[in-house]
Amino acid sequence: MRRLTRIVAIIPVLILLGACSTLPNADGVARFGKAVTASTTVMEDAIALSARIQMLDEAEIHAQSFVRGGPVALSVGTVPLLPKEQIELRLQLLSALGGYGKALADAADNGNVAKLEAAAAKLGGAATSLAAVLSPTTAPIAGPAIRLVSRGVGILLGNAYAAEIQAVISARDADVKQAATLLRRSLGTVRSVLRRQHAVFTDSRSDSLSLIRGDRRIDRLRAYDEWRRARQEVAEISAALAAVDRYDQVLTALEDSHHALATGKPDGEQLLRRFVDLSDDIAALATAIRRTP
Repeated sequence: MRRLTRIVAIIPVLILLGACSTLPNADGVARFGKAVTASTTVMEDAIALSARIQMLDEAEIHAQSFVRGGPVALSVGTVPLLPKEQIELRLQLLSALGGYGKALADAADNGNVAKLEAAAAKLGGAATSLAAVLSPTTAPIAGPAIRLVSRGVGILLGNAYAAEIQAVISARDADVKQAATLLRRSLGTVRSVLRRQHAVFTDSRSDSLSLIRGDRRIDRLRAYDEWRRARQEVAEISAALAAVDRYDQVLTALEDSHHALATGKPDGEQLLRRFVDLSDDIAALATAIRRTP
């Protein structure tokens, strides 16, 4: 009888452990979250840089006209990379995705699940807003209706919040997929604009350097300083373009690794490593270029 009682007592524990087989590893969630934040920051910088370079290019053309004795123009009116609303919505989605990543890392480290739920809801709202503009007929994704598995389940695995984190990740997997799809669709436009800006701005700066070097009143040191500044500006566009070129891979890896966390896929660690490596690569590229002398 005692043996039967023990077996009956163990069954609920085994059931809980079986149900928890897909719970995320805290370290894996933290690594994923930090990689998300790092990768979205690079894209935010690329979009901001594009707007700045466009303004600099227009100013460069006006400056050349002034030096040659042409019309004087001090005001610069930039044509945005995309319609203003779409730029703002893309940046909001990138910011929300980065915030979700940061909140995941924080929840894994400190158990701040309330902050994670708020960030997840913000991500869902940002994705829905951009989708409504890009695809007005697309039906919005319903928000998650789940809330909290027993915290005792997570304690069995050494993380009191594992089940709650898993609930959020699973509920928001469709939002992450939608965000990745929407941002992937934006890449073509951003990439083509950056490539055009790279070519046009490089030509403009080359023309300005020719004017400077041809002016006998400008010494070699001043000419060299101008060359270094031009080189840095062109290098920043090159770095942004390289990051955008690779971001398609980053988004795919982000989507795959998040789905693996949500479903407990057996190759989840491999997918996570690929995403982290790709994110680190584009972040390192951007950092290296910002430090270029």
